Amino acid sequence: MGKGRFGEVWLVTHLESGMRYACKTAEGDTHRKMLRREAVMQREITSGSREQWDGVHSIFPAFRELMEGENQTFLVMEYVEGTPLSGLLHEKRSNAMTPEQGELSEAELFSVAVQLAEGLKVLHERLAPVLYRDLKPEHVILCGGDHVRLLDLGCACRQSEAWKSKAGSRGYAAPEQLNEDTYGQGVYSDIYSFGKLLEAMGAGGQPNGDWRRLTAWCTAENPADRIPCMRLVLRELRRMQQGRRKAQPYKREAQPEWMHFRVEKCICSQGVYVVTDYADK
Repeated sequence: MGKGRFGEVWLVTHLESGMRYACKTAEGDTHRKMLRREAVMQREITSGSREQWDGVHSIFPAFRELMEGENQTFLVMEYVEGTPLSGLLHEKRSNAMTPEQGELSEAELFSVAVQLAEGLKVLHERLAPVLYRDLKPEHVILCGGDHVRLLDLGCACRQSEAWKSKAGSRGYAAPEQLNEDTYGQGVYSDIYSFGKLLEAMGAGGQPNGDWRRLTAWCTAENPADRIPCMRLVLRELRRMQQGRRKAQPYKREAQPEWMHFRVEKCICSQGVYVVTDYADK
């Protein structure tokens, strides 16, 4: 099915059940160790209860099993059938007569953006927050019924461990993911990549100015200037979708709207806030 820097992915069939799965393989001690770590993360993320995950964990492929061979390690997971967002955008733009024809419709844009934001929010709001770290069109799969899936947890890690490694794809990864940076990596790094993905989906001019303002807010060079959490990204997307409010960039001189939210809890030392609703002013 595909080949990356660290291994291959095969479509396999279980002999007894006839069920099809995706199987990721790795050779060599370093790559096998990375695949085992990915398996642990995938099992952790996709095995929670629906009450814990509010149902949105289904955006990630379910873990099946990890098998060890003499010279290879095999990660078996749910096979996700659909069209990569990268392929769909390429096809639309190749056949388009105008820039607008080469883009997703506004309804499709919001559907993809909201589902991805929900999935990332769930990762970020775990008791031990998880960073996805490799959001890009190639990893987004559009399935039937407007359902979106997010593949490849190979770069995912707990936020507390992100300082140990650099990860991500150039063009989508935040500056602090690929370079030495005083900020280090945090949920704001995934927010940057999310903004770059919004930018890629709306490159032909389909979205309105609100969409472009939200994109710029997510992709600010300085992490402190980015929208602070995916919960607020979701709120902005839904309000824009309903036409009730314009996205406003963060300005230090004026108290931004998110500062009036009631704080439910603060997780990790870097000040990642989980907000629930407006506080009384």
